[in-house]
Amino acid sequence: MNFSGTYAMLETAGQKLALVIPPTPHEVCQEMDQALDADRVGFLCNPVSGGSVRVETVHGAADTNLLRAAGYFYAKQQGMTGMAFVLTEGSGISDPRAVVANVEHETASAVLPLPERLEHRETGADAVLDGVLYHVTTGDEAFSDGVTVGLNPTDSSIDCNSAEAAAAAAIWLTRDLRDGTMELNIGVGGKVLEIGLRKDGGAVTGLSVGGEMRLMDLRLWELNV
Repeated sequence: MNFSGTYAMLETAGQKLALVIPPTPHEVCQEMDQALDADRVGFLCNPVSGGSVRVETVHGAADTNLLRAAGYFYAKQQGMTGMAFVLTEGSGISDPRAVVANVEHETASAVLPLPERLEHRETGADAVLDGVLYHVTTGDEAFSDGVTVGLNPTDSSIDCNSAEAAAAAAIWLTRDLRDGTMELNIGVGGKVLEIGLRKDGGAVTGLSVGGEMRLMDLRLWELNV
């Protein structure tokens, strides 16, 4: 059978994100995830937990950049102006998360989960965010599990294109901060993610990510399955 529809291409620091616009037949989701030229593919659908919009994925949970993209695209579709607050749901995420979208300035920010586990090393840190282990390293260490995040402390840039990886790097860079709030610019793919971080008594008590979120265009897809 032939299926066709529309998807939106968005860009943030280090990533191209595709959001497939409903209705999307279940039969083609797997093929579309592989066929679309994007780092992550999300399928927009009706919210189920009180949010404004929901994004589902074929593989794994929706990450924070997909949530940012879905919230931003929803705000643009709805004609929202100024700082638009959008509760955004995602597959594998238990509760809606707040996305603040500014369509005019092409930015979107989102709340990040606090570390479920955090261990500092001399050359980096191990942080579990949303159930995924991120190994931040400023050296040549090799890890057999989780996601390795190479960090250049000179310019605060990383070689891993995810918001969670940038947050893990920011946590290590602020390891000497005991109390207070900071905003760090983490370089990803030649652009910047803005990580907001709050610490109390040395513990991380607040995390957020923001930065550019640009709608590139709307495209047509067609598959024969």
